[in-house]
Amino acid sequence: MKPLVQVRAPLALLCFVAECIPPPSHPAFDPGERRVNKEHIGDGLTLADDPEFAKKPDSANALADPGCEETTGWPEYRQRLVSLASEEWRDAAALAFEWMTERDMMKTKVMDEEAKTCLLGVITSIYLLAKYSLEEDGSWESAVYLMRSMSGYVSSLHPDKFDQITAEGQRWPVTVAQLDSMRRHLASVSRDRTTTSWKNSEGERFVGNAFGFQGSDLVEDGVSLRDSMKIYVYDVEEYAELKLLARGASFCRENQWGFEVSLHEWFLTCPCRTDDPFEADFFFVPHYTACHLNVETFTEAQSDELFKSLVPRLAHYRRSRGRDHVFVWGGGFGADGPFRSWRAHIEDAIFIMTETELWNPYRDIVTPSFSPWKDILIPGRISVGEVVQLSKVAPKPASRHFLADFVGWNRPLHIAQGGLNSSSPREQLLELAHEHDLHIRQDVPYREATQGALSSRFCFVPRGKSAWSSRFFRVLFSDCLPVLLNDFYEPPYGEIFDASGFTVRWPMQQVGQELLDTLRAVPVQALETMLEKAHQHRCWYIWTPAVIDHDNVDLQKEKLTKPCPRWRAENAFIGVMRLLRRRRRASHAPAFGKAFHVPDEAGEPVPVVAQT
Repeated sequence: MKPLVQVRAPLALLCFVAECIPPPSHPAFDPGERRVNKEHIGDGLTLADDPEFAKKPDSANALADPGCEETTGWPEYRQRLVSLASEEWRDAAALAFEWMTERDMMKTKVMDEEAKTCLLGVITSIYLLAKYSLEEDGSWESAVYLMRSMSGYVSSLHPDKFDQITAEGQRWPVTVAQLDSMRRHLASVSRDRTTTSWKNSEGERFVGNAFGFQGSDLVEDGVSLRDSMKIYVYDVEEYAELKLLARGASFCRENQWGFEVSLHEWFLTCPCRTDDPFEADFFFVPHYTACHLNVETFTEAQSDELFKSLVPRLAHYRRSRGRDHVFVWGGGFGADGPFRSWRAHIEDAIFIMTETELWNPYRDIVTPSFSPWKDILIPGRISVGEVVQLSKVAPKPASRHFLADFVGWNRPLHIAQGGLNSSSPREQLLELAHEHDLHIRQDVPYREATQGALSSRFCFVPRGKSAWSSRFFRVLFSDCLPVLLNDFYEPPYGEIFDASGFTVRWPMQQVGQELLDTLRAVPVQALETMLEKAHQHRCWYIWTPAVIDHDNVDLQKEKLTKPCPRWRAENAFIGVMRLLRRRRRASHAPAFGKAFHVPDEAGEPVPVVAQT
């Protein structure tokens, strides 16, 4: 069968979507999986045969030849650039402009070709032009246009590798810290932007803040972004721990946990942001730990130590003992992976997270870090490009070859749910692979997941290492109706809309013929009715890109408008804003059992810590 659509994923994301088996040092490693069946189920090709794994990563040439010594012209240019930058960066920026103009690199195709031979040379040159546009020309628009052009290149490099290649700015005059700082600055200064007369050669106008929103835009009826709340964002530059925890924004944004970066930048750009802590309803603490733990930038133990050092130093934490502080946890390990000791430090804080349940590798943790009473459940990140491509080619239900699809690895349940002594939903699904109308595969190339979703009426979304899966959000745009096989997970934003009209929920330990017979009995007309409901609500699960990100081009070209005509009013950011707004409190007192205070000389309350 030929692929109906080919959606390319970055290699780091590919491995997690395709559910590669991690090494023992990885936080996703579960020794229990050694005892479950991982045999190939498919047509012969395995995951190892996926052509994406054979492709040479973009960083390979840069690591092999960091100074671009094997290329024509670049070595001499680099030497002059470094020399000028050490004296006056503006002169280096002028040289970069001359160089890029001379080589016709203002054209995207030419720039892409040059990046194949000297990736860091291209990145450095664009960075210097963006810095000049912002600081000397005062053109925010030109700077974000250049940053957008650069973000796709930077995203291919782990921040440690980036600084290794640039020799911490000595080989090429740019560092990850400088790129991160510019991203944050461009986001922050855009908070109050409205209209602009600026227009680039493609006719694009960057109206509003970095996400294209203005203070008058509505969060819900009668409530504008500006008046929805007041949120204070901790400055990364002021905390040594945050410089490590919130490092590598362009890299970390390009995966299913990329909303960690996007939410940080959303709140920096938000007209609701305040620099006055005394008027703040909430305090946002940025970090990208789901990204960094999954790519092993640092260990879980190191991450825990960073948070334990950070929290007591947060300038405004003491006021409410963290009750008004907001943390984003993007991984299946919830808060337990990055901050194992969180219960002793931030148990009352508000968590924005994807995970509702337990993480299999953590056999000793039997209580989820998610609390439905204070926390906010959100979707994972899928790219706008993937949304556009899938929705464009999705066939009608009547023309689909299969009843249902599942492509993934066998996973046991968490030990608290029975572990290896109980039959997991994935094990039960794989046992049904012989059914003629099912597309059930294990250990197959990544494209099988896309083909299966586009060829099936229903898509099984079983519990894996934990509750949440990006599969749920991806298949919705393939017009494949999700069958949730997880007793302890529900779709995000249930406070805003009811997802039961376009999903099926079935007991996860009762997967068998009764479920199949039930699905087979659903008429095509009912499927079409369910898909109409899915189309009404699925765009709430999209994190729209900022203008500093390369996939913002799809927004500028209005490609998202067809699958998501109301995306400006209904997207993942607005969902967070609605639910966070409902958690505002007039009082900033700590939680029950900790709220003790006495008056000072002026009659104002002063917190008192109880003796233990």
